[in-house]
Amino acid sequence: MTDILYRGKAINRDPNQSYRTTYQNGDWVYGLVSRLDKYYHNDEMTNEDGVSGIDIDRATIGQYTSLSDKNDKKIFEGDILIIEEYSTFESTGKGIVKFYKGKFVSFYGQDAMGRDCYDDLYTVCNERVIAGNIHDNPELLEESVE
Repeated sequence: MTDILYRGKAINRDPNQSYRTTYQNGDWVYGLVSRLDKYYHNDEMTNEDGVSGIDIDRATIGQYTSLSDKNDKKIFEGDILIIEEYSTFESTGKGIVKFYKGKFVSFYGQDAMGRDCYDDLYTVCNERVIAGNIHDNPELLEESVE
């Protein structure tokens, strides 16, 4: 059975207020998305301990792919992966995990002809290492394949 798990960054945490959790603004919350509210932008998660009502930033929500990197770290949408098998080629072998065309892929960008470059995540599992993610490490994207 595949785990259904999401992550998102905590927001609206007032340091002077008491909460049922110790999350600070910008901390990752892992669990289930319990409310998406497009009108009030008050999106919430229920964490893995069952605590609900944790405000999260919608732009940071990412789903768990059900895969792990070679260090057994869970891979989520928005992670930046280094594919070690490409390290000897011109390509940096660095891709962003996205849900693309109905499946999770490691997306590298576009080639000179404007074609999308990506690998199916389920084909090269044990050569992947998570380098960071698009929210915490945007500087890693500056070196991506053009």
